[in-house]
Amino acid sequence: MLVLDSGTVAPAERADFVSCAMADAAYASHTLPLGAAPPQLRMERWELGVVGVFHTRISPMVSARTERQARADEAPVLALVLGFTTAMCREQDDLVIAEQAGAVDLIDLSRAYRTVIPGGTDGWCAEVALAELRLDPGTIRRARPRLSASPVAGVFAQHLRELQRYAAAHGEEIELAPAAAALLGRTTVTLARALIASAAGCRDAGDALEESLLLRVQSYVRTHLGDPDLDIARIAAVHSVSVRHLFAVFAAAGLRLEQWVIAERLEAARHELGGPAGRHRTIGAVARRWGFRSHAHFTHRFRDTYGMSPREWREAARRVE
Repeated sequence: MLVLDSGTVAPAERADFVSCAMADAAYASHTLPLGAAPPQLRMERWELGVVGVFHTRISPMVSARTERQARADEAPVLALVLGFTTAMCREQDDLVIAEQAGAVDLIDLSRAYRTVIPGGTDGWCAEVALAELRLDPGTIRRARPRLSASPVAGVFAQHLRELQRYAAAHGEEIELAPAAAALLGRTTVTLARALIASAAGCRDAGDALEESLLLRVQSYVRTHLGDPDLDIARIAAVHSVSVRHLFAVFAAAGLRLEQWVIAERLEAARHELGGPAGRHRTIGAVARRWGFRSHAHFTHRFRDTYGMSPREWREAARRVE
C-alpha cells in the first residue's frame, strides 16, 4: 500500500514533508537533498506479519539518524536492504559500506547511522523487530561487515527478491491473505536470524542454521531444478548434512524430499507450457529443461499429477488466453 508520495505537495514544502512523512511512516531521521532540485520520495509498505516490507524511490539525498532519535523508538528495528546500486554508502559504528548490487546490508535502527545516496535509488528492504531475532546488539555489529561470507547470504538475497515480487504482484491483496503474509514474515525472521548469527560466528549460529535448513534446501533446489544431476546426496553434501538428517528435516515438515523435488519440477514445467515461452518448445525440450531425463517419465508424472497430458494442458492454456 502507498504510504507517502512527495509529488502530492508543492516543491517548496517537500523537504519538510519528506522528514515528517518518514518519521510517521517508518522512523525519525534527518534528510538533506543533494542538489538544487526539491527532494522526491515515494514509499510503499506492506505488513507480512511481524515483518514490514518497504519499496522506496528517492532522489539524491543524505539521510541520517541521531542517537536521540534512535533511543526514542519503543520497539527497535533492524532493516535488511537488498542492494540495487553501487552509488550509495551507509555508515554506522564507524564502518562505511558501499551498497553492492544483489548483496544484502543491514542497518540497526536502534543506533545512529548516515546514508549518502548521490544518485538516488529505487530499492527494497525488510524491517524486523530486534526482539524477534533474539540476537544481542554485539552480534549484529559483528555480522554487518561479514554478511557476504555467511552460507545464508545468497539464500537471503533471493528471499528478499521473492518478497519484492510478492509485494509488487499482490499489492492490496496482502491484507486479504493475512495467513500467507504472516508465513512469509516468519520465514524472513528465520532466515535473517541465520544470516546474522552465522556471519557473526556467535554461539547460536549452529541452532540458527539448523532452524533455517529446510528453507535453505528448498531455495537451493528451486535454483537448480533444471539440473538432471541434482540428487539427494548432492543436496545433503552442499548443506553439510547427512542424507538421513535431510530426510528427517523434510519429514518433520510433512514432506517427502524426493516427491517434493519432482512436484517442484512438474509445476515449473506446467507453468512454462502454459505460457508464451512454452509455445515454441517441444514437450521433450521443456521436460529436459526442468530436469526430467525421459519424455515418457515426464508425461506419466504430469498426467498423474494434473489429470491430463502436457500437450493437453498446453492446448487448454492456449484456449483460455
